Amino acid sequence: MISEIYLRADFNLKHVHAGTTFRAPHLHLTSEKSGTQEASGSNFSLPPWNSLNMALHVGDTAKTVRNNRAWVKQQLQFPTEPFWLDQVHGDDIIEVNSENTPSLSEQHFITKADGSYSYQKKQVLAIMTADCLPVLLVAEDCSWIAAAHCGWRSLAKGILKKLVETAPVKTSLIHAWMGPCISQENYQVGNDVRQAFIAHVDTLSELDHYFQRDIDNRYRADLYGLARLQLAQCGVNQLTGGDRCTFAEEDYFYSYRREAVTGRMLSFIWLD
Repeated sequence: MISEIYLRADFNLKHVHAGTTFRAPHLHLTSEKSGTQEASGSNFSLPPWNSLNMALHVGDTAKTVRNNRAWVKQQLQFPTEPFWLDQVHGDDIIEVNSENTPSLSEQHFITKADGSYSYQKKQVLAIMTADCLPVLLVAEDCSWIAAAHCGWRSLAKGILKKLVETAPVKTSLIHAWMGPCISQENYQVGNDVRQAFIAHVDTLSELDHYFQRDIDNRYRADLYGLARLQLAQCGVNQLTGGDRCTFAEEDYFYSYRREAVTGRMLSFIWLD
């Protein structure tokens, strides 16, 4: 059952637990057909949020979301309550430690930020997405972890660089995993988005790789490619992931571009 709940991050490092939950509609359908609650205490989210919606801010009932969170925490054996963020498409980051970790009764957004990092074991960092790119990072010696919510605005503002700078190791010893986001083929944006990344490239022609020209002065933006570029500029070259599409893979992932009213996946990371 656990393998059906989430996409595992392939860090290939001991003591690292990380990945992204699936929307998992089969859980709700199985529960309906059997007429019973398949997961302890959880009915799962009804359409259009079906079924493992992790977000309290998208119109789903708070009770259902909290049940979903508690069920995922139990199934994936989270050692602590995840540190939830009020994600605002900026570049603010926060250190998470034992002093600001929430209790079970505080499962609400705590602070406005789009990235978090921690030097502590058994601290679960959390990012929610439904097309934006979740990036999870870990030091090779397991002394540090970080998580970033990378929509185009956060990427353009340099959130990955800010997080990498908090690592206590050389950047060559940082591993990064890019979770599921919308692919370049399905992500149409305006010229304003392209212009926001001019400072990140040496020449304007270099932008053409990350922003393929489309009709009506629009472009197809490559979030995966832009994240790879920025991580490489920071000296982080041990990268995995980056091969899924939230928009195209409807059975597995939520997509705001596909369905404006929808749920959110949880990307998480912690250290033993």
